[in-house]
Amino acid sequence: MNSALKAALFLGALAPLALGAAIYAAPTEGKTQANRGRCFAYPKDQTLRGDLLAGQEYVFFNWTTNCTSATSTSVTGNVWLESYLQRLVNGQWQTLASGSYLFANIGPGTYRVVVKNTSQARAFYTIRHGHALG
Repeated sequence: MNSALKAALFLGALAPLALGAAIYAAPTEGKTQANRGRCFAYPKDQTLRGDLLAGQEYVFFNWTTNCTSATSTSVTGNVWLESYLQRLVNGQWQTLASGSYLFANIGPGTYRVVVKNTSQARAFYTIRHGHALG
């Protein structure tokens, strides 16, 4: 083999190694990427069972968040149960959703889920609720 061919083969074998080192260079220090206002932790939904006395109203969940995410609540049981998803606005609770299934995309703020028994008898319930943390 002549020396020119040997040199070409040798350089040809080294070229991918040099190129690979340039492509796979260690990253430089950069800024961490923010979550862009979205919540990042989604704990397991909570399920509660029990009963409410006639006319009783109860706040089942109350939380404050600094991010945007979905929240969902389902209330099953007696037909006389009323449920509300509310947000605290200027010291007053504002209803965002009502019914057996409460779904909303919520932003930063303070929220709660309220269930009221409107009947004259004890009402049994199952409530399942989930929201993100952040």
